[in-house]
Amino acid sequence: MRSFLKRKISFFYSFFSKALLLNSFLSIISLPFLAHWGLPVSLMTIFGNILFSPILTIFLIVSSLLFFLELLCIPNGILVLLTDLISSFWIKLAALGSKKWLLAFSEETFVILYLGTFASLAIIIMKKISKQILTWLMFALLFFIITCSQIIPSKQAIHKITIGKLVIFVIQSKGSVAIIDTGILGKRTTTIDWIDYNLTPFIFKKTGATKINDLFILNPQERSTENLGIILKKISIENVHENFNNISSYNLGNFQIIIEPNKMIFTIKIIDKNKGKQKIYIAKKLEKNNKKYKITKSKNLDLTNKDSSEKQN
Repeated sequence: MRSFLKRKISFFYSFFSKALLLNSFLSIISLPFLAHWGLPVSLMTIFGNILFSPILTIFLIVSSLLFFLELLCIPNGILVLLTDLISSFWIKLAALGSKKWLLAFSEETFVILYLGTFASLAIIIMKKISKQILTWLMFALLFFIITCSQIIPSKQAIHKITIGKLVIFVIQSKGSVAIIDTGILGKRTTTIDWIDYNLTPFIFKKTGATKINDLFILNPQERSTENLGIILKKISIENVHENFNNISSYNLGNFQIIIEPNKMIFTIKIIDKNKGKQKIYIAKKLEKNNKKYKITKSKNLDLTNKDSSEKQN
């Protein structure tokens, strides 16, 4: 009995060790590519892959048997039930994922990611090293790369992404990030694909942040709430500000953001409090639709449209 348990423990340890080595190496190699594409990485990637491998193997075996039994007209009700149970279990397990586990990498960390890639290749080609040491050395390297990339202080900068004459400003200072939307989120042509493949990768790549401290929507439209809901699936937002009727001032690290509404335009002043310099941007006011909706400024965002018969104040 003891020898049986030892063999099983040895088997599982060997499987876990090999899977950990492979996933750690592949994660290190893929980090520069993901960072260049502006894609975040989950903290649970390695363990998710290790857990997924046996489940996928079982699913493929059961589904293959089901296919051939169905082809031969042999009763297969048990396999159908088993396939459904495996699928349901995996879907529930995947639903446990959280965007809080995501890590993004800014452009300042690319050097670290490339150095980590070269280091992992050097470790792999080392011959005088046991597999056990190699496994934990590779995992330690991955942990070191991620830790170093996250503790590098973000630079103070103002980034812009445009569609036509409309602009989204991404402002970062002292680890805080603010976004000013001049009307892009409210455009009907702003699609889910544009948000997924342009806006969110741009934010991740430029700031390395997975959380937005303040989002300013200067021209809120019905479409703005829909697109905001899409953004919230990937990025956490602490505060949303909209409907600027008076001069508003906000502090973001070393920046002071002043929004002045006039008859036809918004004047956006971004003041560097340390250098005493300021940048001024002009955003055109857009005509609002007649549907009333609400975007709160708290963490619990209300993205539901109210009665469409009520007019916007």
